Amino acid sequence: MQVGVNVLSLALGGEVGGQGFSKNELRGEVISDVDDRDNVRNPVATRFVSRVKDVVNESVATNPEWKSKVFVNPILVGGGSAALVYESLLGDDELFRLKLFLEVYKRKEARGFSFSGPYEVVDCSTETESPRVLSEWSSNDYVLVKSELASQLDRCQGMVIAQLDRLLAN
Repeated sequence: MQVGVNVLSLALGGEVGGQGFSKNELRGEVISDVDDRDNVRNPVATRFVSRVKDVVNESVATNPEWKSKVFVNPILVGGGSAALVYESLLGDDELFRLKLFLEVYKRKEARGFSFSGPYEVVDCSTETESPRVLSEWSSNDYVLVKSELASQLDRCQGMVIAQLDRLLAN
């Protein structure tokens, strides 16, 4: 309800009282109570990029149409941040979802006019289906975070391969 009070106080010129909050007060905390840091390490910049590169190169090498074509613009990975995010700022429940913010994109080869912009994008941003309490996420040294993130990245890789024809067509 505090958010509603703050919005209302702004709309009424500040005449309604309410405790404000800053972005820093809403910022998350670094997970420090973990022994195996690999469970909470973000694999996007290392393992994921390398794996997608290998799968894309393999797909291009086995496709006769793509194999004979020269691509100037590379496929890029942008974002790649993952976080346990509160389900709701209201209420007392401590439910969290693992959210991934990730895009794989490629600048179009043709420089012509396009309504869709200069890039072809595969938006892999996603979140876990159901929220969980923090104790579930943190059990066994946050191994659930690692496995859920691995599943999300596997789905993203599948989406990239499924849309590779669109990424490379332009």
